[in-house]
Amino acid sequence: MGDQVHIPGLSWRELTAIAAAVPDGAEGLTHPAERLLMLLPMLGDIDMPHDAAAVVAQALTDCGIPLRSTRRTSRARS
Repeated sequence: MGDQVHIPGLSWRELTAIAAAVPDGAEGLTHPAERLLMLLPMLGDIDMPHDAAAVVAQALTDCGIPLRSTRRTSRARS
């Protein structure tokens, strides 16, 4: 334990894998971008990849959020 920080939640890699893994014939939330956005509150990763903000911005765009809004979001996280 010591100096290690333990944060419950999914890693970025796990989150994106779950979002992309839509089973054939699935019902409910099946669009990968929608799934990614719904899973974001479960994210517990401290070490985010450099493109994470761009991936989230693209997911927002895919879900119908205007590009102008997503550019502000992406810049705020960079």
